[in-house]
Amino acid sequence: MTYEIRTLLDYLHNCLICLQTDMDRNDPPSAFLVMYSVVDKASFQRAEDELSRLQEWDLLRTRPALLVGNKIDLARSRSVSTQGIIKFYS
Repeated sequence: MTYEIRTLLDYLHNCLICLQTDMDRNDPPSAFLVMYSVVDKASFQRAEDELSRLQEWDLLRTRPALLVGNKIDLARSRSVSTQGIIKFYS
């Protein structure tokens, strides 16, 4: 499955094309996009686990990783706090 995300950042148009696939550890992608739902704490835990696995495999030393919270429009149902995310990265 392929996703295309277009955004405007610093007055520049950007396009991010994501391919959802199983990763070959011997031929990793150029970057990682890890998504979770802000209304599902278990999905954030899986995202943390995935980022930890990439770190253990030493794949984040030379490749960027983006952690993206989905469903932010459901603020009242939010179960993952921004403080929890900041704590993870501290």
